[in-house]
Amino acid sequence: MAGSAWRGVVVGTAMLTACGGPSPGEDDTGTALRAPGPPARAQTRSTGGVALELAGGAETSARRDLPYTITITGELAPATQCIGLSLQGCRRWTAHRTKGTWRAPVAAGTLAPRLWLRDAQGTAIGTAATTITIDSLAPERGQATATPTTGGLTVAWADFSDADTGLVAHRISVGTGTSAPACSSEAAQRVLLPTATLRVEGLAAVQHTVKVCGEDALGNLSSPVTLRAVPLAETVPPTVSGFTVSGGAAVVSSRDVTLGATVADPGAVEICTTERPAATAADCAAWRPWTDGMAHTLEPGAGAHTLRAWFRDAQHNLSSLQEHSVVLDPTPPTGGTLALTAGAGTAQLAWSGFTDDWSDIAGYVVVGDSPWAPPRCTEGTELYRGPETTLEVDGLAGESWAGFRVCAVDAMGHVSAGVADRVRVREESDPPVVTAFTLDGGAAETLDRRVDAAIAATDASGLARMCLSTHPTVCTAWQAHQPTAEVQLPASPGLATVYLWLEDAQGIRSPAPATAQIRYREPVDLDGDGHDERTDCDDDDETVFPDAEGRCALGESCAEILATGRGDTDGTYMIDPDGAEGALPPFHVHCDMHTEGGGWTEVAYAADLPYQQHHSGGDGWRTTDDFAFALDEAQIAAIQAVSEEGRQVYEGRCNGVLHHFFNQRGNHEYAFGFVFFDGTETARGQEQYPDHDIAVVADGCATNGGEGGALERATVFSIDSPLVPLRAVQCRDCGDANERYGALLTDHPAWLR
Repeated sequence: MAGSAWRGVVVGTAMLTACGGPSPGEDDTGTALRAPGPPARAQTRSTGGVALELAGGAETSARRDLPYTITITGELAPATQCIGLSLQGCRRWTAHRTKGTWRAPVAAGTLAPRLWLRDAQGTAIGTAATTITIDSLAPERGQATATPTTGGLTVAWADFSDADTGLVAHRISVGTGTSAPACSSEAAQRVLLPTATLRVEGLAAVQHTVKVCGEDALGNLSSPVTLRAVPLAETVPPTVSGFTVSGGAAVVSSRDVTLGATVADPGAVEICTTERPAATAADCAAWRPWTDGMAHTLEPGAGAHTLRAWFRDAQHNLSSLQEHSVVLDPTPPTGGTLALTAGAGTAQLAWSGFTDDWSDIAGYVVVGDSPWAPPRCTEGTELYRGPETTLEVDGLAGESWAGFRVCAVDAMGHVSAGVADRVRVREESDPPVVTAFTLDGGAAETLDRRVDAAIAATDASGLARMCLSTHPTVCTAWQAHQPTAEVQLPASPGLATVYLWLEDAQGIRSPAPATAQIRYREPVDLDGDGHDERTDCDDDDETVFPDAEGRCALGESCAEILATGRGDTDGTYMIDPDGAEGALPPFHVHCDMHTEGGGWTEVAYAADLPYQQHHSGGDGWRTTDDFAFALDEAQIAAIQAVSEEGRQVYEGRCNGVLHHFFNQRGNHEYAFGFVFFDGTETARGQEQYPDHDIAVVADGCATNGGEGGALERATVFSIDSPLVPLRAVQCRDCGDANERYGALLTDHPAWLR
């Protein structure tokens, strides 16, 4: 049958020599028509800047119609042209053109065509020549034989020849029946000289047709010698080993597989496959030409597949049964769970529970996105690929949502739909740190079950809630965090412990509570005045007790407190200058219990007299605004009412403002005046202060310029008068530019006794 598969093997050689051919001619230049032989390389001769090229510059051609190209490099202007072997033979002059076709006058031989050019007046202006070998004739047919062999034919040939370009090869084609492919077809086998025989194997014992052709150097083929013969039958079946599916894979992911085997047989081999159990070769009808690695499609259905195969040669000699089992796994894994734990800029992932019906889980893919998990594992950012089942992802933005999806990958590379979840990433993961926790300011003992708790703590993300309890493990009264809170101690007297838990903005709580202790003691009335020691002003003195509002003054002034022995140390005391029956409620003051015998009540200032330019308009007496006091005016007046002595220091800072003496003029015309609390004004512009005990301790402002507000160059007045505190000062040299003054009033309060 035409087109059947076969294989040729060279088994002998023969030498064929070309001879004969036409006699050479000669043109008018004496150029010979050379006999065939090794073609010379094409040469181009030009005159007057003219070149002629035939067949693209080829040395040989199997065609007589030759395309030409004319190149003119000078200033020639041809009008007509002629290409021929001689000028006398150039009877067909044509209009000049650079490209065209020239037909060789002979079918074979080496030619030397020339080009002649003429201008418009018919004058020859240029010529060019080249050479080319033409061979358009088929080789002479020879003789051939086809000798039958077991499973094949031995083809031999001789006497094929070519007188022009010479014989170079033979072409042999074989077909089943009474026809064979043409010698020019791809099915024909080309055998180079000097080989003269070919053994064709793997043929069935039926009639075959053989064609043998000669081939010259230009590919011209002779007419074929046609032979018919019947190969001898052979009975040896193909030898098969290593039959596999997809290279011996145990599991495949697709029905489309490849078949592999080592098959030994002289000729073509066919294969037939089936997945039916207990099948025989007689049941197998779909025979296909065998090639190693050929494609095959398994029957539908996941799971185990057993493929059975037989091989046969051209004589239908049958191999033994070949089998290979493989598991088809076309589906991805299923199932799975994902657990997420948030950290400080991190998320911890743990997954499990993925299964696959037909192959093992080979690994996992983890992808992430924000604020939601990607819909599939081919999207988002791939964070991990491998066999592990846990992962920590860091570098996440705090206080934001991070979503993750985990997909399982089986041995076939199938990727599951996966499981997904998201978690809110924390800004930080450290619990709050308590730096201080005290009860009633750190007191060791309290007489009141309700105590004040002071809390100092730090946390990177901020404190959110707290819980205070007197139970070491139970805390249910969570409240917003604040630095202070009130705690009720147990009713039973004794040492009480208060426990503190904190929670930050991330929801992270203290791993263990902070503790503070205080001893609770029930209060008693020691002096029998009806007030116990929690509220009594002095529980050792029955004459001292709180007023109706619960206010507890130890005396009308610091002097009385010192005199009655109710206090002898510097500090804050509550006084009631107008007595328990007066309209003014008790208030706190600071007492100096040591200076000049003690008992001094402080009248402090709330602000300094700022060092600045206070006035403008040149020299002239001016009074400052009233100073700011820490006590209200009723309280100051009440203190003055029970005081007989007073003292105060005024430290005047200056720059160009005279406070007392004027060095340059030697007078006191600019000396400061003072205004006391009740509005009394002292003398001013004088050396002395009649009716008031005022002394100048230092007078740094007398230079009238350049002091710069320095304390060491201030003018300091010492005032002894029960009219203190000072309410204002008066100045005269204080109205020009850069004239500044002020006083540190808060450093120098008034004292009354």
